[in-house]
Amino acid sequence: MRAGTAVTPPLAVQARVSDALAGGGDGAWDRALAALVDAVGGDAALLWLRGPDGFRVVGRHVVAAPLEPAVSARAAGEGLPALAGRDARDRRPLWVPALPDTRAPGPPVVSALAAPIVLDRDVLGVVEVLSGAARAPDAEAVAALQAAMVPLAHAVPLAAAEAAERAVSRAAARLSAGALDMGDTLRAVTASAREALGAARATCYTTDPVTRAVTGVHTTETDPRRRAFLETAVGRPPLDLPLWRRSVDAPESLMLIEDLAAEPAIAPALAARLGAGAIMAMRLEHPFPGEGGQALLGDLFVSFAAPRRFGAHERMLLRGLGGLATLALANARLHAGTRAMLRDAEARAARDALTGLATHRAFQERLASEVARARRHDRALSLAVFDVDNFHALNEAHGHEAGDRVLAEVARRLRRHARPEDLVARLGGDEFALVLPECGGEDAWRVADAARRALCEDPVAGVGAVTVSGGVSTIADAADAEGLQRLAGGALYW
Repeated sequence: MRAGTAVTPPLAVQARVSDALAGGGDGAWDRALAALVDAVGGDAALLWLRGPDGFRVVGRHVVAAPLEPAVSARAAGEGLPALAGRDARDRRPLWVPALPDTRAPGPPVVSALAAPIVLDRDVLGVVEVLSGAARAPDAEAVAALQAAMVPLAHAVPLAAAEAAERAVSRAAARLSAGALDMGDTLRAVTASAREALGAARATCYTTDPVTRAVTGVHTTETDPRRRAFLETAVGRPPLDLPLWRRSVDAPESLMLIEDLAAEPAIAPALAARLGAGAIMAMRLEHPFPGEGGQALLGDLFVSFAAPRRFGAHERMLLRGLGGLATLALANARLHAGTRAMLRDAEARAARDALTGLATHRAFQERLASEVARARRHDRALSLAVFDVDNFHALNEAHGHEAGDRVLAEVARRLRRHARPEDLVARLGGDEFALVLPECGGEDAWRVADAARRALCEDPVAGVGAVTVSGGVSTIADAADAEGLQRLAGGALYW
């Protein structure tokens, strides 16, 4: 791995690789490898896929240009990639510290961190992250690479299906064009499944990954009564639905029922209501880092009017379409989780950890907004700033823990005294601010003086009496937010 490279967390790696694959097209593999190398580290990467005649390289990305000849030679070689012969049940990445010398001009590729792309019990391919040095990867890089194999495992059958059926290609295009619009994407998947497989109906159910209750039904069924019957699944867990229970209990994600009437788990009355003679289903599940196990995102059911045998081609098509649906649903959840984390991070960044007040940055943004509003509507606006007297000496005498208690208590009293529309902020150190919309002149001075007296009225436990100084400025005397702060700060020392 490249020295000094910061490894991206597994959840973010999955999101980046999924984003790269969602665009589709000829460069999807290369984009996915670029995202992977950027997140995990390494000098280059190769993606090998299994075909009828063995493994072949379908994607590559090189960061270190001097290694280009050695990477090209390795990609053109006849030898199998690392991990090619390993048991599919072992999905752990493997570090290969010494690769065979390709004798290409320039520096050699020395080592590789390789991970298998596995779906159910099939090894579909291998990703090799290559390095020009024999530097062992750390545990974080290994975990990040293993997480990236999940979207790749769903994308490989999809690529095979795209090559086999124009209908799946149209679905992939809809996914790319529709971005994260789940309704459009899943409708495109079901329409393509019905067309490509010559089915009577295709239905995609979505579930809540936590409760597993059905949250949505997307179907090609046009008969109002049958459609209404399918939609009764919403709000129910899969174990309440015989076909779903059969799919959830299946050892692999793909379930095939070639003669529904002969299936002992399905009552004849239910088979009649479904109007199907044979059914294919693919469980849509995805592991999310930190949650353990597979999260059930939904199930894709394809129904046929009469009993039939399913061949390898139909299985590959359904895997591809199911991979589309899984990628779309996982993308939506990963992005929703990322947006939630960003909102949480922004909320934390806007609040001072010690006092719970707005931070200096949040204060600056709010003050600028209030100044613009006051100017636009010719309204009053004032700013009061407060400073704890002799805070440095207080810290020296009582210790920093006591100083923190004083700051927290000043914040509590100031917040209690403020109006709902005011903003109370800690500007840094022992300096606080009170933004006073719709308040000017003498009113602002009276509010600030009352707040100052409230801050000083009771001693602080373990410290004793604490006093503060205050300064006030109004928009009538200042040209902008910076002027308001300068005038209020200067008033502290009058």
